[in-house]
Amino acid sequence: MIKIDRPKKVPAVLRNEGVTETARNVQKVRADLGAYRSGAKKLEFDREIYGHASVKRVMIRAQRGKCAFCESEFRVVSFGDMEHFRPKGGFRRRSRGALQRPGYYWLAYAWENILASCEICNRRFKRNHFPLEKGSCRVRGPAGDCSKERALLIDPAAEDPDRFLAWHEHRVVARKGDRRARVTLRVLGLNRKTLRAARARLLE
Repeated sequence: MIKIDRPKKVPAVLRNEGVTETARNVQKVRADLGAYRSGAKKLEFDREIYGHASVKRVMIRAQRGKCAFCESEFRVVSFGDMEHFRPKGGFRRRSRGALQRPGYYWLAYAWENILASCEICNRRFKRNHFPLEKGSCRVRGPAGDCSKERALLIDPAAEDPDRFLAWHEHRVVARKGDRRARVTLRVLGLNRKTLRAARARLLE
């Protein structure tokens, strides 16, 4: 996992269309919160906004062409996904836990919540998983302050992963057994067999 310096300038599509869509979704949820929490109603998100070429281009450049999580040069084998650090549609506290709705829907077009990742990290491993430390209060709406959440996943664009993770040959390990590092490694599959093999070849 690499430290990402996300550019401060927000892409125009997020400042314009993104802000408009966010306001619409907030209004929908406020009008019928129970239906959205039960799953009777589901929000639709416009991939053409958060996944717009201008957004993707800037993030790929900021990440030096690498997946925000596993550091693979994902463009060699795929176009990559625009991943939401805090899941937009719904979240799971545990990988096999129940999906809680709605997710962090007001952050679907938020610049600070968007990363570029490979499809394997996004679709197979992280998906909707977003655990918090025990006792941490989860923010459930735009009025809350997400900075007060004690997330167990490391955000590479908000903190330096080197504080938590270290290398041991071709494996990534938690520094001093740090719990957030251990959870991040497990949830993102950062020691999966294919990654270990690729690192071993590089070391050789």
